[in-house]
Amino acid sequence: MIDFSKQFAVISKLKSLVKISRSFRRNAESQISESVAKKIQKSSYEKNQHLPEDTFTPPYLEIAVQLQSENEQIFKAAVFNLSNIAMSRKAQTPAILSLLEKILEDKSKTKDQLDYVRSKILQIKQAA
Repeated sequence: MIDFSKQFAVISKLKSLVKISRSFRRNAESQISESVAKKIQKSSYEKNQHLPEDTFTPPYLEIAVQLQSENEQIFKAAVFNLSNIAMSRKAQTPAILSLLEKILEDKSKTKDQLDYVRSKILQIKQAA
């Protein structure tokens, strides 16, 4: 009986050493378990799929940059597109009107460009 108890004691010691060495080896290599790594990866993927809500830029602001163009066609196209947006999106009408009214104060614009802007402002105001 004594021999069996010593053998089982040795076996239990070996089992505990193997368990310790597995966890020691895993922690030395990665510091985290596989399940924890999967959870981190999943949450990171989900965060990257959602766009931040407070960084929304209205599309008309991207078009408004073209109002500074020296090219006549680009300028008129920008005014045309902004006026169409203002007439179709009532929430953005005041902001677009203020942009177009600032253009009227610009000294670098030609008389033809300013007349075109005035006509579009009138169209917007009539549509509203």
